[in-house]
Amino acid sequence: MIDFGSPRHLLDMGLRLAASGDVPGAQNVLVKAVESADPEIAPQAANALGRLVADSDPAMAEGAFKFAIEFGGQYHGGQAAFALASLYRQHGELTGAAQMFEVATHCSDEETATLAREALKSLGDAQAELLAGMGAAEAAFTEGLHLQAAGDLSGAAVAFERCMATGDAEFAPYAGCTLGAAMATEGAYDTAKAPLWFAVRSGHDVYAPVSAYVLAEILLEEGDRAGARELLQLATRHPDPDTARRATAILASL
Repeated sequence: MIDFGSPRHLLDMGLRLAASGDVPGAQNVLVKAVESADPEIAPQAANALGRLVADSDPAMAEGAFKFAIEFGGQYHGGQAAFALASLYRQHGELTGAAQMFEVATHCSDEETATLAREALKSLGDAQAELLAGMGAAEAAFTEGLHLQAAGDLSGAAVAFERCMATGDAEFAPYAGCTLGAAMATEGAYDTAKAPLWFAVRSGHDVYAPVSAYVLAEILLEEGDRAGARELLQLATRHPDPDTARRATAILASL
């Protein structure tokens, strides 16, 4: 007797619906198969779900592939890593793509592993060529963004600091602002202050007031109302009108 609610049946049904062109129906059924948490079926369903929605919903695809990588073992996990790497490469996230292709080289499916090794070499050549065509500041900033997107904040910090050290009028304050805001978001306020002050003191029309607002929030959290007041005066020139109004309102209340 067929159990129509079993994970295996859900996976088979999802694959049939996908093959017939019923993407919404397939998506609905494959999600249920993933949610079953069946150790054998759920990773396969996640892999299929990721491939199904890669173009229409990259964020869902990324989550599905990561699930398959974590729980799918060397075979299904390796295939999911290859698919996620391809998705990252398509969207210009070269560092994330390289990391996932590296994972995919350990896939127990030899064809996938071979394709991953070839893609990794090609990607490395392309990334080197891309960075070589940029100035030092832009290349460092771009590397920082890719590392940040891949979740490597420590590596991103090194790249952003290298960008700041160039003193480039555009990219150096941008790097300071980006790094400081990222650190502040993580709650690392002491680490955030130096790059934010760097951007503030650059006098850049955009990144100085943006950094000033973030830095003012940190100082207010620490009870430094006088320091925050000076920064908020600059933050009233924030490029986002809503944030500029908030800075004005906070300033008036101090």
